[in-house]
Amino acid sequence: MAKKRRSKTGKSVYAQHPSLPILLLVLLVGIIAALTIKVTQPSIFPAQKNSPPTTHPTSASVKFLTDKQVYTSGETVLVKIILDSPSQKVAASDFVILFDPQYLQPTEIIQGSYFGNYPIKKIETSTIRISGVALLKKNTITAPIGSGIVATVVFRALSPTLSTTVAFDQKNTVVASDGKNILENHTNATLTINPKD
Repeated sequence: MAKKRRSKTGKSVYAQHPSLPILLLVLLVGIIAALTIKVTQPSIFPAQKNSPPTTHPTSASVKFLTDKQVYTSGETVLVKIILDSPSQKVAASDFVILFDPQYLQPTEIIQGSYFGNYPIKKIETSTIRISGVALLKKNTITAPIGSGIVATVVFRALSPTLSTTVAFDQKNTVVASDGKNILENHTNATLTINPKD
């Protein structure tokens, strides 16, 4: 028969701490339950089955944006150049734009807000050249990122045609980031010019 433990005062340890047997019993039951019962707790996060890591696009894209596709001879045509670089800062860009001078006559280049400086804005016979570079202020370069308007080219619609294209010269249009051309996608604009009534 087990002897009861007594303290120096002569009283039983259990008598001094009446809740001790209950605590020991709860602890023992908890250990037994942990060993015999497997509890599955639902996760607050859905399980992912071999999903690849999330990556952000590292390439840039350029496109032309017009308010409509059908114009009339003599009408003003506004063509916006949109640059989108979702995850890379753009240090500089060169845009070479091709058009048919039989159908479109460029009259003006309106500087956009994407770049801080535009060293080249030049209209030639059948091409337009625009260069934009990051803003340098107080020895700090502020390179743009994301989507924005590089410039707006103002054309005058000339001869009627079912289809004429304003296109990027893919070989000479460059979007530079960290010394690399990150431009991958070009979207041109196709227009119809109707005769005057």
